[in-house]
Amino acid sequence: MVFITLDMNKDQFRPKDEDEELLETKILYLSAIRALMYVKNCTKHDIAIAVNLLARHSAAPTKRYWMRVKNIFRYL
Repeated sequence: MVFITLDMNKDQFRPKDEDEELLETKILYLSAIRALMYVKNCTKHDIAIAVNLLARHSAAPTKRYWMRVKNIFRYL
């Protein structure tokens, strides 16, 4: 069951925290986002919101966002 909350600390797509490190290989993250954008536009429209939220963080991705990308790939 999913509970909707307005608490910023529980938001999965909140901005990067001060103590979070950036992902070492940003190119891998960008390639994954690009592939998900293609899939989103061509076939799977139900992942559109999650992919767009993750694409916002492509300039400074963290491990937390990379885990979300992998979750979408597992869903597919």
